[in-house]
Amino acid sequence: MGCSQVQLLLSAYRDKMTSREETQVVESHLESCVDCQDMLSQLNQICLVLRTLDNLKAPRCLWQDIKRRLD
Repeated sequence: MGCSQVQLLLSAYRDKMTSREETQVVESHLESCVDCQDMLSQLNQICLVLRTLDNLKAPRCLWQDIKRRLD
């Protein structure tokens, strides 16, 4: 499997959502591919940063506005 195919699986791999076969293929590829290792590292860093963000609350009027637009 090439880099482009592995990179499509990296997010699912990170979240442990790949099949056993996909996991083996990704891990085998990562052993020898610095570019994909870097991409996985960046993905991990992004996830860490996202976890530190405060949860934003939607304005009270949001659901009323959505409902009005759907009616």
